[in-house]
Amino acid sequence: MRKTYRLSINIERDEDGHWYAEAPMLPGCALSCYPLDHVLESIQDAAQMMLEVMIEDGNPLPEVLEDCEITPDSEPTLSTETITVSV
Repeated sequence: MRKTYRLSINIERDEDGHWYAEAPMLPGCALSCYPLDHVLESIQDAAQMMLEVMIEDGNPLPEVLEDCEITPDSEPTLSTETITVSV
């Protein structure tokens, strides 16, 4: 059974105009790119892939995700504050 999570993200812009995004609940899930819409899609994809690999490898998901679980029929989000992933 798939579970859906809404994760908070942090986004900053550097002096060169590149965007940096991270999902703090998933240590190591961070990237930098340009433009803003690309960084949002990329951090969502990275979080999705990271969780899928953890499951495939038999590793437990971070306990903090329990507080982020939402109903599968909730509206997906992709904003400068949250992303939604289903695994």
